Amino acid sequence: MATAQANTPPVQPPATCLSANAPTGTVSATVDCCPLVATFGNPGPMGPPIYGFDALSNRPFDPHERLAALNAGKPDPAAKGAANYWDEPTAAKTLPADRETLDGAVWVSVPLNGETAVMIELVGCSSTANCSYEIVPSTVAAIVDPKPVGEGSMLKIRGLAEGEASLKMMCRGKLVGYFHIWCRKMATIKVGLGGISVRSAKYRNPNDGTRLHVRQVPGLSEYAATLKEHLDKVYRQALISFDVRYLGDFDADAEPPAIRAAAQGLVFDGPDAIFGADGDINDRLRRVLFDNEDLPEWWLKSLRQVGDLARASLGSHGAKSIWVMPQPNKGAAVMGGFAAGLGSDHVFINKIDERAAHIAAHELGHALGLAHPIAALQYNEEQYPERLRAEVAFKNHGAYHPSDPENLMGNRMPDNENLLYRQWKALPRS
Repeated sequence: MATAQANTPPVQPPATCLSANAPTGTVSATVDCCPLVATFGNPGPMGPPIYGFDALSNRPFDPHERLAALNAGKPDPAAKGAANYWDEPTAAKTLPADRETLDGAVWVSVPLNGETAVMIELVGCSSTANCSYEIVPSTVAAIVDPKPVGEGSMLKIRGLAEGEASLKMMCRGKLVGYFHIWCRKMATIKVGLGGISVRSAKYRNPNDGTRLHVRQVPGLSEYAATLKEHLDKVYRQALISFDVRYLGDFDADAEPPAIRAAAQGLVFDGPDAIFGADGDINDRLRRVLFDNEDLPEWWLKSLRQVGDLARASLGSHGAKSIWVMPQPNKGAAVMGGFAAGLGSDHVFINKIDERAAHIAAHELGHALGLAHPIAALQYNEEQYPERLRAEVAFKNHGAYHPSDPENLMGNRMPDNENLLYRQWKALPRS
């Protein structure tokens, strides 16, 4: 053991000066690369709070969709973009002047003086160390520090002024990705909630022989909070919240004879009654629904007049009212819910159950002016993306758009809660 120690060479002392070939400069952990492309995703429920996220409105047509549009005599979809901006990662990118160019760019909504976030997804280099961000115009929104550091990071923005803008992600002077921003002040819409009770003077329920009776729903006053919570969750993407107030129950039997008779005629006994003599929906209406036609004006007028009677008795809370009016005889054609026309002041739902708040949100959308997606071209083409309107060359008011199945204004319940950029803009703010 002593011999081994004696044969060990001595350790040389460190050099007192550096070699002329030694690297110089400060030590840095920066990754010296740029991503080829950056895209932006929805952080989901586990990420920071988000409002609206629309990845559909600017999605390009695929070749089959383009051919179908041309065969239908529609303008060539490629005129406003034909590919996602990331399809050729190494190609130079330019922020389009038209924010509805079909290039795959997403839209996000952000409240004035509030914050939202998107998740960065990268192609190529997974670091954002050499990246910078620019919002155009800079007056609408700002980046919130700390800035993201790489793939999967959250990019937070804050709304500064009402308007629209685009966020550009740059790396060493080159554009690698972008998305669009819609900023508005949070709006509050007042909605009244009430019940309707009407007893027929002429017809009896075939099941038990009692007079047909739309009965009051117990616990409706407590349901106002549940309804508000759901409406707030759905419409926050359009930067809207709700003030829901319970109005009470309109009981026609307790009203003066003239009002009682008017309610009975509108609900059961008159020629344009909402329900038929058997307590199911009116036979004339059933034929219309079977043929998938528009709801007839005579029926919508009866709904509006019943709502007006209830509002005259109970008062109102804002311009819109949601009335719970149960169907007395639940046959094959159960009335889930209806708005009394596009832009109407009155919404009707059949019962309070696990689907009621979702039905109310959908029907309230109609009352606030939103059409079914595939009927948007007929009613108001400005409230639905041009790219999706071009896909539909047929009329079908009772279905969801095949390329937008989760849209709130479709009928694929209970999964449909999304709204798109043009729908955000179309909704009233009070």
